[in-house]
Amino acid sequence: GEQTCAACEPGHFCPLGASAALPCAAGTHSNKTDLGSAADCTPTMPGSHAPTGSTGPTPCSAGTVQPLNEQPTCDKCGAGKFMNESGRTECHVCVPGSYCAEAASAPLPCSEGSYSGATDLSSAEQCTRTDVG
Repeated sequence: GEQTCAACEPGHFCPLGASAALPCAAGTHSNKTDLGSAADCTPTMPGSHAPTGSTGPTPCSAGTVQPLNEQPTCDKCGAGKFMNESGRTECHVCVPGSYCAEAASAPLPCSEGSYSGATDLSSAEQCTRTDVG
């Protein structure tokens, strides 16, 4: 009998004569069917990422960023920095009077009785105690 070829699913490509669909590489994606080669998969833009076989880009979540194209993951904001929005390419520097742990989505205020004029603190312990006296 006749055999029918299955449609090539989104997130994959099917080279001519292939017996199975191959996933779009990490850092690329496609929501279209019947792609013929890996070059037909779309690279991600800065501020997003795509794991292997993705049907679309995923924006970086708060606390993470991606400055480059065609990336499989987003990078955590380093200690002393934060990012409060998704889909961004660069972390903000932590503000004076607060601290930011790794992957922070917001600066946290120094506890009552302490302060900081610095902008890159990563923990509450780095805030300076004010002696009441």
